[in-house]
This record gives sequence, structure tokens and C-alpha cells, in this order.
Amino acid sequence: MLPKLTQRGLGPNTPFVGRLLSFSEPTDFNLEVHHGFEVGVVFTGEGERQYGDFTTLVGPGEAWLTAPWEPHGWRVTVSGTRECVFHFLPEFIADQVFEGPWYLSLFWAAPRDRPGSRVNEDRGEILEIAGDLTREVLAKRRGWRSGAQLSLLRLLHTLGREWEPPGYSVVRSGATAGFERIVPAVQLVYDSPEQRVAISEAAAACSLSPSQFRFIFLQTMGLSFGRFSRRARLAFVTHLLLNTKLAVESCAQRAGFVDGSHLHRAFVRHYGCTPTQYRDRALRPRSASGTGGASELRD
Repeated sequence: MLPKLTQRGLGPNTPFVGRLLSFSEPTDFNLEVHHGFEVGVVFTGEGERQYGDFTTLVGPGEAWLTAPWEPHGWRVTVSGTRECVFHFLPEFIADQVFEGPWYLSLFWAAPRDRPGSRVNEDRGEILEIAGDLTREVLAKRRGWRSGAQLSLLRLLHTLGREWEPPGYSVVRSGATAGFERIVPAVQLVYDSPEQRVAISEAAAACSLSPSQFRFIFLQTMGLSFGRFSRRARLAFVTHLLLNTKLAVESCAQRAGFVDGSHLHRAFVRHYGCTPTQYRDRALRPRSASGTGGASELRD
């Protein structure tokens, strides 16, 4: 399956969605890209998650995190695997301020440095929280969104407690309550991930000066607006590479890069390979244990 840019049902009025997936048998390898933050937990069985040249197995009580517009692959490796997967926009948790790292920082770290579960005793707690979160989504009792928000925050808090990978400076949560001030800029990128949005344009959309906007965006999102927008355009390039026969130069033009050389440099920095290598590797047939499907309970 080739990666597709998906919204997973997210939108201005739906900042959070969740799914419970049950797999009767192993699956083929799947590739996808989506514009929300993703957190998932395995209840039973085992799954494989692949980010560029990094691959990891996720078992019961372990979690995975995926950043917006991050091409990634997955497959289920064991029959009877059950897992919950949640997607959310930053506004779903942006007004929450707690001691410790700003939770979006967990997603911006390199995939191999993100927390999954630190020690065995954490896994029981992660399973308990994931179960609570899944029940909130499926039951939809009165006030379920607030319950889901609290459970999601508890899950991220458990994963991020005492977490700080070497050489990575996380954003602390004390100055992140102003997300509403940068919503228009975030929406500009969400609406057209292939467009190159200038800082001046993004700042003007938020009625802020460029310097104010830079500071607030970094404090709120955990990375600069330039990196945030570039991630979106690079993800759009991967979509073009794997779903069209366009030359790399044409992909660069479609995604707002100056030329193929500019795209080449940005792509290598972010993915560790050239656009051509990425296309060749991703389209190369991959073996899998089977072709099993999943039954799904949606929110």
C-alpha cells in the first residue's frame, strides 16, 4: 500500500479521534502520512513500526508516537493483535500546563529517541490508561471528550516522566498556553501542506509581529514554524514520489522548493536518504507474514 496524506477525520470541530483495532492474523506492510499527532498502544500481540531507517517492535503495554506529516510504515506481526490508535491536533492539549516537558516535544524527537515504555512496571500503567482512554472514546458517555483529554494527558505524562534524550532540548510546559494565538498559521499549513508559507504571512494571519510569532510558535509547538512547515512540504514530496511518476525536480516545484538541489539537501537532512533512494526503497516489494485485515471500532 502506498502512503497517502490523510486527515484521519480531524478538523476544526474534531481535534481528537480514536480507534480500537483487532487483527485476526498478521498483515502486510502499510505506509501512511497524516497531519495529526499519533499515539498508539498495543494491548495484545505485536506490531512493527518503521520510520526511515529505524524499525522497532511494539508489544503489550508499549506505545509509539508519530509526528504530523511523518511518513511511517507499520504491520502486525502476530495473530490476535489488539491495539488502540489516537490522532489529535495540538489544540486538544495546548491549554494544559503541567510540570515537566511540553508533551508535543515527545513527538519532535528522533523516532529512536522517543519514549515507548521505559521499564516493565510502566507497561501495566500504560495498559490501564490506554484502556480508560479507549473506553471513553467507544462509550461516548456525557463529557467523554474531557475524559479522553485527561486520559491522553495522563498517558503522555507517563511516557514523558523523567524523559530527556541525550543532546535534545525539550520545551518546558510553562509557556505554552497561547496556542489560540497561532491557530491561523497552523491552519494555513494544515490546509495546504505543499505551500511554502513565509514567516511574515504566518505572523500577519495571527495579527502578530514576526518576532512575536516566532517566539510564541516555538514555545507552543516545540519547534520553529520554518521546521513545522518544511516537514509538511517534505511529507507532500513523499506522497508525490510514491503516488506519481513525477521527476524529483517536478516534485520540488510542486512542493515549493527552489529546485531539485534544494529539495535534495532538505530531504537528506530529514530522512537520511535522497528522494530517489526513498522512492526505490519504499516501492521495493516487502515480505510480510500474511495479509490479514482488521476489525475496527471507531469513535
